[in-house]
Amino acid sequence: MAKNAEQAVIINNAQQSAIFSQMLSNATSPLASALNTLQNEVTAIQNNLPATAVVPANNTIAIPTSVAYQTGLLGPIGTNGTLWG
Repeated sequence: MAKNAEQAVIINNAQQSAIFSQMLSNATSPLASALNTLQNEVTAIQNNLPATAVVPANNTIAIPTSVAYQTGLLGPIGTNGTLWG
């Protein structure tokens, strides 16, 4: 009798596993389809982009001497080092 109960448990577990597997497949199938569609769209966009090149950044900022003088960068003018001080 114990062997029959053990076999029934094994069969029940197998049936539950099959049912859960089917439920998960049904739940995730639309997601997988949507992700595949999205991936195809992204790939198409990437393939249509123009070729790019890396351009080194120029971190130099030019300040006209008149502005530099007015802000006190070339020496103090007024009391606080600016033209307006």
